[in-house]
Amino acid sequence: MNISHCSTSCGGCSTIIRSLSVEYSGRRALSDIDLSFSCGELTAIIGPNGGGKTSILKSILGEIPYSGKIDFCNISGRKKPRIGYLPQKISVQKDSPVSVCDFLLLSEGYPFTWLHVSKKRKEMKIKQLEIVSAENLIDRRIGELSGGELQRVLLAASINPAPDILLLDEPVTALDSKGIDIFYELICSLRTKFHMTILVVSHDIGAIAKHADKMFLINEKIIAHGTPSEVISSHAFRRQMGEVYFKLSGSKPDHHIYGGGL
Repeated sequence: MNISHCSTSCGGCSTIIRSLSVEYSGRRALSDIDLSFSCGELTAIIGPNGGGKTSILKSILGEIPYSGKIDFCNISGRKKPRIGYLPQKISVQKDSPVSVCDFLLLSEGYPFTWLHVSKKRKEMKIKQLEIVSAENLIDRRIGELSGGELQRVLLAASINPAPDILLLDEPVTALDSKGIDIFYELICSLRTKFHMTILVVSHDIGAIAKHADKMFLINEKIIAHGTPSEVISSHAFRRQMGEVYFKLSGSKPDHHIYGGGL
């Protein structure tokens, strides 16, 4: 596995987004967004459906047209960062004969082989899976995996080679509460090990709030930002997300913070 990354959370490797705006067929999805995040940081992007969260990731990936500037600063001297991406959805046929080993090789551009994978290549893929504690899945068929197992395999693919920036779009949608905690603990261990910038779009606010360094509430514009506790306790959060969040989490709003009335 090709590992090359910032050796420490230096703060000198950063992504700076200025005045980011995106339109789809004349409809404004993002308007004058300013964001910045550094190596070793886990940043959460939350907000209502259709608020432009995924558009931020697609802009960083260069998949959609946008106005504004996205600048990458890397002390290694590379002009462009390595970006790993875990998409929101991936279609997997349940009866697919493709094994996890085959899938990882295919994701790197190796030709598909039905009959033989060299011992050396298979050992490389086992080491790749060890990073996400999924080496036991090497011979399993990709269509037989549970939601949590599949996420680990996809994560292993997205961090080879180790990226400077890891983008995760709703990564825990198919997981139960235990699987969600395990996944985010794994993400945090990768952040510590590789000192990568991690940007997570998520509706699982309570779960990501336990692990994120900072949080941005987006609904076309930046509505609130700060630490997770600062954002979740803000009036802006209550207006945009509060009713849904407290209903799903089962927690009660702090009436001292919110002034009691709705």
